Amino acid sequence: TITGSNASNLTANLQLQDSSVSSSVVSKGISRVNTNSTDNYLKDILGVTAVSSQQDASGKYTVTLKDSKGQETTYTGTRDELAAQEIFSMSIGDSNKSADISFTLSDIFDLSNLGTDKQLTTNRNTDLSTLKDRINATASSEGIGVEATYDTATNKFTLSNPNGHANLTGNDALGSALSSNLGLAQSATDVAQKYQTTAGS
Repeated sequence: TITGSNASNLTANLQLQDSSVSSSVVSKGISRVNTNSTDNYLKDILGVTAVSSQQDASGKYTVTLKDSKGQETTYTGTRDELAAQEIFSMSIGDSNKSADISFTLSDIFDLSNLGTDKQLTTNRNTDLSTLKDRINATASSEGIGVEATYDTATNKFTLSNPNGHANLTGNDALGSALSSNLGLAQSATDVAQKYQTTAGS
């Protein structure tokens, strides 16, 4: 209903009619599917490199990590200390709560060959399957309604929640880079469901 001094003219010009649409089918959940990443190892998706120094007198190494923008971060420690060094974390969440997952230097790089000016190689045990497993383990333990799946044949990574939001965000620069480089976007099926309408009888 429109009221006011010019209401009659306005409603006449608008020619408002009863809608023929009786209901709208709105997706209650969401699925996000990778659209950018063609890599499966997390190191490659991140685009990071790392070089280690020679072991010093105290038994410690220095590892210099360089991200895809050329930003360097230095870590110093024994082999075990470096292996446990967290280098980035991410937050997974649904409509109600969130929790963090983290990755260490040894998750991303093979530290078995530390030494003078050694270019560290990829840890080939840490890929999108690892990300999937950590998301699902954390979601299960924290009661978060998010599930990750990964198809090794197509390299398709999906984050879904049939009853609400499905979020994966970075808590720091590298975590944000991984989230961005994955290119998770709402699935076409969800978009179609969200805007689907049915005509009334």
